[in-house]
Amino acid sequence: MKKKFLMVALFALVCCVAFTFANTVSATTGGNTTNAGKVEDITSSNKIENDDDKVVTITYTKTELEKLKWDPANPEIGRTMNGWWIGFKVTAPDNGNYDKEKATFTRPNSDGTTTTKKFNDVVDTTNGNYCSYWFFIDQNTLNEKGSDFVLATYTFDWKGDDSNKLTVKIKIENAEGTVLKENNGSSTSQMVTVTIDGVKFTLKKGDTLASLTSGYEARLLKSLKESKDDEEFIGFYKEDGTEVKEIDKIDADTVLTAKFKTIEKATTTETKKEDKKDTTPQTGSVDMVMYIAIAVAVVSLAGTVITKKALNNK
Repeated sequence: MKKKFLMVALFALVCCVAFTFANTVSATTGGNTTNAGKVEDITSSNKIENDDDKVVTITYTKTELEKLKWDPANPEIGRTMNGWWIGFKVTAPDNGNYDKEKATFTRPNSDGTTTTKKFNDVVDTTNGNYCSYWFFIDQNTLNEKGSDFVLATYTFDWKGDDSNKLTVKIKIENAEGTVLKENNGSSTSQMVTVTIDGVKFTLKKGDTLASLTSGYEARLLKSLKESKDDEEFIGFYKEDGTEVKEIDKIDADTVLTAKFKTIEKATTTETKKEDKKDTTPQTGSVDMVMYIAIAVAVVSLAGTVITKKALNNK
């Protein structure tokens, strides 16, 4: 009897260990959750963790970031900017925890706002229950935010009523010293880096600054041309004084400076005279003075005539 009890206890212990190991592997490699969907990395991270049943964090360190692939913009597939893209795949939970018609997701935008869409409108196949998501990162973001920060947070509302939600976070950790590279598998570089006053832009070789039309890149470029009240932007220049216009093709890494000229305020004598000019309304004043003068002259003349007649009559 004791032997049988020991065998049952040992079997139960083995099952518990196996179950725990399986759950641990699932959480770190596939980002599985019990009833809130499944998350899988599709770029280079090797760390996916469940913070709890409804929150999954994908972590990128310097090593993983420098393995990311640089891609040129391709608006037709939703890649609006030149740069590096972090990707992950989300699969909806089983039907009991997922309403295909009501499920939504909220994603961040590069300008700090968010956008909410129906999950069913973006699934990868007509009858599918999964979708791939991509978020942009570049050297400017790393330089600005430092080595540890949350790059993006996505929220999935599987029933559309907040009863079953999944949060996916893309976290950057220990990224100090990261230099994003091309990693396109080709011996010939596709990209060039244009640095303007410390701000970096990546372009497909032969493209122009005018090709930076996405909201994020266009805002960055515009900010570099913003001047003070007494200045005017005149162009981007190389160190040797050569101007690079926004329509000029760029075929090599380039460092530029935004240049401005001071706007001189008008200080001429004519301007000073204008400044001192009497601004009192003058409408009709000249005509009135003339009329009064004529009236006085007529009255005076009439008085003289009357006086002479009176003297003659005496």
